[in-house]
Amino acid sequence: MHDESAPWIVSLIFPTLVSLIAQDASAFHFNCFVELCFLCFCAIKLFTKFDVPSTNPQPLLNDRNWDYVYNSIWEAQETLANKRDFLSSWFYDTPFERLRREDIISFLAWLHFGIQEENLTPSQRNEVVSTDLPRLEYEVNNGKTLPLRSKGEEELVCVRFNLEPLRFRHKPLFFYIITHGTRLFATKALEDIGFSYNPPKNPTKDLGYFFRPGTLSTNSEASKQTPLVFVHGVGGISYYFNLIKDLGDKSEAPIILVDLPFISLQVSDDIPLVADQVKSVCSILDKKIGAHKKATFVGHSFGSLILSWMVQSCPHRVANCVFVGKTEI
Repeated sequence: MHDESAPWIVSLIFPTLVSLIAQDASAFHFNCFVELCFLCFCAIKLFTKFDVPSTNPQPLLNDRNWDYVYNSIWEAQETLANKRDFLSSWFYDTPFERLRREDIISFLAWLHFGIQEENLTPSQRNEVVSTDLPRLEYEVNNGKTLPLRSKGEEELVCVRFNLEPLRFRHKPLFFYIITHGTRLFATKALEDIGFSYNPPKNPTKDLGYFFRPGTLSTNSEASKQTPLVFVHGVGGISYYFNLIKDLGDKSEAPIILVDLPFISLQVSDDIPLVADQVKSVCSILDKKIGAHKKATFVGHSFGSLILSWMVQSCPHRVANCVFVGKTEI
């Protein structure tokens, strides 16, 4: 269990010791005053700047090539049985015979538009029912109409990404002094191994990043290497230094480290929309490795979401994907 009180206890140690040694409570009182001001500062930001928390993800990208995505799905399945197994896997391996038209419509709403069925616009619903559904029935049911749900039959649940409810816990100013200090130290350490930091031009839409050019001896050799893009998880890039150093030591290709300050235990107000984050990544690729070139993406924890968005919206920029997670035995 994570102890939420630990940062507060640590932040009180130093002013308490100073007050005890000096036999004067001024240091303790000053610390409390500063923390109270910081709490008010955070509360004002919370109520005036931040959006109301939502458990529904932002809609996926409307400019992705839907036909490309759709055709790629079925081309990867060799037989009718494979296609049915693939579809059933999205309903937690429910037997194909139990799938109903209503369940498939809900699934297609998520697959095509990235939103819940009830949030479809009339034109989106018409496209799902009149175009996507018959195409799917052609692939998995020889063009025959799937059965409707019978009275009393339960709705099936399909696999889809949901946001967990936001847990907001105020941390003391001391905590952010430590995390921002760690970030400065990590930036200097990354610069020492060849990376340079490129801040975002517009933090509300753009992402900052670290970049290390390829280490090959000639440009012609470097051009043959697939660039590497690493996207960190919650906590920030500071805590991945050893991994990044290993990647740099073992790879001669250009390396891009995408920076996400809004999940890095920092005071950061600006969170670009999903579409803007993907556009920013593509812009970084254009600038550093060339237009239309592909890269290998590595993501951990939250960073794997950006990999997923890139695969869905810009598969032509993705050579490989490595999703890093934690395995418990």
